[in-house]
Amino acid sequence: MNKRRIALRPEVSTDDVDGAAFSLGWPLAGVHEAEGGQPREDVYNAGDETTVHLLHDDNVALRYLVVRGENVDEVVEAIKTELDTVSPADAVKEYETGDKTTGLALLGVASDDGEVRPPFADALRDPDKNIRRAAILTLGYVGGRDAEALLEPVAANDEDEVIREDARVMLEGLRLYG
Repeated sequence: MNKRRIALRPEVSTDDVDGAAFSLGWPLAGVHEAEGGQPREDVYNAGDETTVHLLHDDNVALRYLVVRGENVDEVVEAIKTELDTVSPADAVKEYETGDKTTGLALLGVASDDGEVRPPFADALRDPDKNIRRAAILTLGYVGGRDAEALLEPVAANDEDEVIREDARVMLEGLRLYG
């Protein structure tokens, strides 16, 4: 089964997604309330065994979409015509010129290709521990060996004990679950 994750601009509301789904003829197939650390999820049927999942993720304070099924590319293109989405390049720009924490969250979600982009390394060296923590959290969305390689020195050497522990926990999760 094919799968893609699509970052939405923070100002895109649930009503906006509902409107886009209505416009595209995608009925709401179900709602799964937040439970056990999992975000709330609204599921739309995009046809031909393809579903669109709107996740309300409090961990990164964003809503984003996950598209699963046979016609993922076609559905993603339709989403881009209806909603304001964020590419990895857009997220890098937000990190560099706007709010770093929001930029990192968008970059983590938008990087469903597993590519670790330069802002992550920069953020892990930031003097602000909140920026370092945001980078650790959002690298979990990117996953992969490159994310692990960035986190290893932080887990071993960061000056802040909480940051070191956050990095160790994220490393453990990445190694267990990818």
